[in-house]
Amino acid sequence: MTFVPRVPGWLVRFIGVCELLGAVGLVVPAATGIAPRVTGMAGAALTLLMVFAAHHQVAHDDSAHLSDIAVLGWLSAQVALVRLARVPIPPHG
Repeated sequence: MTFVPRVPGWLVRFIGVCELLGAVGLVVPAATGIAPRVTGMAGAALTLLMVFAAHHQVAHDDSAHLSDIAVLGWLSAQVALVRLARVPIPPHG
């Protein structure tokens, strides 16, 4: 993680918490059927996070992990698109 020395410590922790909550948001609502729309919203939020990550990498001329960021952004965008628009998960009950 080459960006860590360039950003404040609180931002690194904030990003970590956002990614952890995003992962929980992708899995738990879809698995339980409780508030399944959250799965798509978590995908959209993680996509936005990856857009910011890509922008930061390009702005600092550090493209070492840009392909990883692009793949993760594309995957999270697909989750958002499919779960919010094409194939919503039916609510539990």
